[in-house]
Amino acid sequence: MLTIVAGEDSVASRKKLQELKAKYKDDGFSIEDTVPTDVPELLEKTEGVTNLFGQESIYIVEKLSSKYKGREKTAFKEAVQRISTSTTIHLIDWEHGKSAYELSGLKRISTTFYEAKPEKGIFELLDGFYPRNLTGFLRSVDTVN
Repeated sequence: MLTIVAGEDSVASRKKLQELKAKYKDDGFSIEDTVPTDVPELLEKTEGVTNLFGQESIYIVEKLSSKYKGREKTAFKEAVQRISTSTTIHLIDWEHGKSAYELSGLKRISTTFYEAKPEKGIFELLDGFYPRNLTGFLRSVDTVN
């Protein structure tokens, strides 16, 4: 299973990642952090394996897209695709500051995709920033805060 948490709003996407970690921890999973280069090894080591206490593991990785790019097939890409179809390995990828468009390759194979889009309040604030619009601009400042 491959879950991707991404978005241009880094604070909201990080909050969603923390919520997922807490949810899985409450459900009795073991949370482990890993790096993108170790992802193919996860497939070999952990196919259906639980830890000493019978807990399944959830693996958290950041910036999986840094290794998963290009059109050519590599061993890394095949490993990520096998993990995305596997029901025994759970991998959560946090892509901070990237939109769904930038992650289209990973989005196609992911089981679940969460995107945190920036709030519209900041854009309304910028649109209202012109001369003789003091009251409208101040109202926008209040909504952004």
